[in-house]
Amino acid sequence: MELQITKEELVEKLQTEAVSVTFTKADGSERTMLCTKMVSKIPEAQHPKTDKVVKLDENGNVIETDLITVFDLEKEGWRSFNFSKVKVIQ
Repeated sequence: MELQITKEELVEKLQTEAVSVTFTKADGSERTMLCTKMVSKIPEAQHPKTDKVVKLDENGNVIETDLITVFDLEKEGWRSFNFSKVKVIQ
């Protein structure tokens, strides 16, 4: 099943609302997570230090990855998932 949303569109959605995302974890198990990037829904002590976390290669160039970092509203902590492993977005 092909997702009808791009990584960028999902990140924008996460910045304006809580989203339920079902994905395949690295260990092969499936997980559904209620998550967001909305600062107003994240406890102040957990607010991100920066807006953007990027990985750099040995030359200092940004490495594009499919990882999306989000705040898990149920576990109350930061988590990340691989966009290419996402199955359902609600």
